Amino acid sequence: MEPLRGLRLYWEGIAECGVPSMKAVLTVLGILFIIAWLVLWLAVKVTFGAIHLLVVIGAILIILALLKVV
Repeated sequence: MEPLRGLRLYWEGIAECGVPSMKAVLTVLGILFIIAWLVLWLAVKVTFGAIHLLVVIGAILIILALLKVV
């Protein structure tokens, strides 16, 4: 079965003469930057959430300690 002549896979022609093309390098860098941004964004959101949760728990503990003293 002969493959279609017009069908060309994306990764064909990425490396010409053993050297990756500039388009392939920029594509990979773009994908890596987007993944890094998503991971760091998620880490910041989780950190902010944890800090606020600790502040709320601390405030509750202070209030409970003051109520037990009085």
